[in-house]
Amino acid sequence: MMRFLKFFVMIFYFLAVMLSFGETEVPLKKAESLITELKFYEAMIALEPLLMSREKSQAQEQALWIANTLGVEVAENITAEQDALRVYPDYGSISDDDPRSQGLRKKRKAVDRLGADIHYNEMAGAYFYRYGFLERLLALYPKSRWAPIAEYYLIHKNRPLEAVDVEKTIPVLLAYVKKHTNSGYFEVSMAYYDIARLYHGIWADLAYPELSPGVGSYTIGDAANKEGAAIYKTEALKYYAKFIVSDYQETRWRTQEMVRQAYQDLKYEKNVDQYFLYYD
Repeated sequence: MMRFLKFFVMIFYFLAVMLSFGETEVPLKKAESLITELKFYEAMIALEPLLMSREKSQAQEQALWIANTLGVEVAENITAEQDALRVYPDYGSISDDDPRSQGLRKKRKAVDRLGADIHYNEMAGAYFYRYGFLERLLALYPKSRWAPIAEYYLIHKNRPLEAVDVEKTIPVLLAYVKKHTNSGYFEVSMAYYDIARLYHGIWADLAYPELSPGVGSYTIGDAANKEGAAIYKTEALKYYAKFIVSDYQETRWRTQEMVRQAYQDLKYEKNVDQYFLYYD
């Protein structure tokens, strides 16, 4: 009798485990199916059971990563829907009381409830994904294979374009590339580029202060210190070169032609007034 009881207990246990595994796989498969149809918002919503769960699991880790990959697309789609509601010549912002905007507000609240962190930029008139899922992924799964990717993008989230603090940002980027130099991640290449651009900007401010954009420019000590400027020029060229030889993916602002041109401009000190201290 005891043998039969043990047998049924074991069968019940394995069935429970299989059912539980199946339940976690359903949202992932549903999201994958919706992604193939380019239904990015719906795919993110499909991941809700895993994203909202308090239980850590491999499936949740994967769901957070998938949700992150959908973040930019969802933000852009919400922006496109908002733009479609604007009619010329009254093109402008839409009141929150406007019934036409209710659907947009509903979508944004839904994804933010899941942890997306969709931010509206008044100047750009667009919505931007601010890596909410990556933040949670790194917090819950610090040893995840996606952790180095999360670390890079969160550097940019915490030190945004319009408020970059060069003295603090460069050491953070240098520490990042030192930590992940041999990881093979594309984000390390992008960090090389960021460092090169910042060093390039510092060099321009030092070597050619008369061409400085003025407000927000970064000058270290004596702006006429050509010797000091030369140090930053050398460092900038080094990191441009690291980026050029790395296995990187071209983006709108980081094509091979543009990066090589930046390298040549700096080497021969051309187009100096084009280089300011910002992330692009």
